[in-house]
Amino acid sequence: MVCLLPPQGRPEPPVPLADFLDTLNGVPYGAYAMDMNRTILFWNRSAERITGHKQAQVIGRQCYEVLFGIPEQPVAPNCTGGCLTLALAEAERVAPAAHVRMRCASGKRIRVAVMTLNVPETATEPHMLLHLFHEEVRQPGPWKESSAVRGSRKLSRRANSQANEGSGRTNPLTPREWEVVKLLREGYDTGAIAKRLHLSTHTVRNYVRNAREKLDAPSRLALVLAAQRLGLL
Repeated sequence: MVCLLPPQGRPEPPVPLADFLDTLNGVPYGAYAMDMNRTILFWNRSAERITGHKQAQVIGRQCYEVLFGIPEQPVAPNCTGGCLTLALAEAERVAPAAHVRMRCASGKRIRVAVMTLNVPETATEPHMLLHLFHEEVRQPGPWKESSAVRGSRKLSRRANSQANEGSGRTNPLTPREWEVVKLLREGYDTGAIAKRLHLSTHTVRNYVRNAREKLDAPSRLALVLAAQRLGLL
């Protein structure tokens, strides 16, 4: 069983994962856990309150179906064939915090900030991803969504259209832009990419900006997902 160890110096025994998840029912943040097949295993009361989705209705369903209203597709699946969060988890890396539009039970979409925690597999527990989220307060003036979901939805529609027409995909990125995006997917930051490719950080940022413009990606996370969705990686 996965256990969460107490801080050093405290005599309390480790907390089993099941007990830890149970305590999340009392926190004001939405929380849900899924396995590496994107199946929802846990859904707390705050998640019910924020989204309107009841626990009994979501346990056992796919995360992308519940949270984004995306059905599984056999061709160019949106949010199913190139999930960066899963890719990073498999590489023992943690996905960065993201801002997304989450679908409520009513069909309304709300803006939420999401943080992901990686819970590794043990002899008695599967590899899981724990997501904590809260609804963002609307600020005066226009709000620009900075999520991978926004960019990936557009690109998935393009990919589906290409697949339906039987046309092949082309790579709009230059070889160097492709190298930079590939390293972004592997978790490298600007400085590490610059060192690895023997470039200046300014040049790396230019490559990232150009690639984002070409793939209509609002963020670096969206850029990697967009490239994966189009089969460029």
